[in-house]
Amino acid sequence: MQVGFFQFAPRFGEVSHNLDTIVEALDRADADLIVLPEFCASGYQFVSQHEVMTLSESVPNGPTTQRLIDLAKRRRMTIVAGLPERAGDACYNSAVVVGPSGFIGC
Repeated sequence: MQVGFFQFAPRFGEVSHNLDTIVEALDRADADLIVLPEFCASGYQFVSQHEVMTLSESVPNGPTTQRLIDLAKRRRMTIVAGLPERAGDACYNSAVVVGPSGFIGC
């Protein structure tokens, strides 16, 4: 099993840009399991509850998890990624696991 990680400096609040960066890097990766950083798509250092609520996503239907599912299926790899999760009015510092068969867990 080939295991790796992708460490980079996500741009705060630029989810699409950060996901593009992740996809571009992992499209070249030769690994069975990749671990991404905490808040890899949203960026880090929230200064208000409003920022947290704005950037938090539902799991597994949010844009980050869905994009990572597509990538994992295409590249036949398992990906672990940290993201701000929103469930109703509550937010969590969560990690999702996705693989070639789709969403595995949170």
